[in-house]
Amino acid sequence: RDLYPGPVTPTLTLTLSLTLTLTLRWTTRKALDLDASAIILGPEAEPGLRQTLDIVNFSQTQSRPDVSKRPGTDLVVHSGDNVTGEGDGDDEVIMVRLNVAAPEVSEIVFTVNVFSGGTFADCRDSYIRLRLGKNDLARFKIDADTTSEGFIFARLFREGNRWGFEAMGTQCDGLTARDPKTIAAAGGTEDPGQYNPPSPQVQPGDGGCCVVS
Repeated sequence: RDLYPGPVTPTLTLTLSLTLTLTLRWTTRKALDLDASAIILGPEAEPGLRQTLDIVNFSQTQSRPDVSKRPGTDLVVHSGDNVTGEGDGDDEVIMVRLNVAAPEVSEIVFTVNVFSGGTFADCRDSYIRLRLGKNDLARFKIDADTTSEGFIFARLFREGNRWGFEAMGTQCDGLTARDPKTIAAAGGTEDPGQYNPPSPQVQPGDGGCCVVS
């Protein structure tokens, strides 16, 4: 169903199979790069702000290990950057496995930013949706009245062993989710820095190359 900023929907029961996907689709009159991101928040750091534990976006497509309680399983995974919005289907996808969220994870805030310059007023037929399995849980249409660079779509928040969902629809400044203005609008403290996964170690017999002099 289409959503507007406002009431919290009924909470979602946390189950072992609860996986959500956020999808972003846009069409523009000119080349425009929109980026969907997930800002992962932890405990309260100061009045009105929570500690920013991680940010998953086009430049960091998987969450850092310490926000997941299951080793080897990412809490959040990003599909990668689509810089034009061309083609059929969803342009960017973020997957969230709520069942592996570490105990200190309290919220996951979804944002969209216009990275290439311009605003959402340059978009048409653009939407963000949150899916549970194959079903749409929520859909938010971005209209031409949205004239900002950034947009806080919605947040998931923990309540004991359940998760709630709130549509937000807050306009903000910032070309990426790592911009301090976007982070603050999402309710977080400063960027913890980009996580770079370690490179796989080449083991003997794996085809590694050596130089003999």
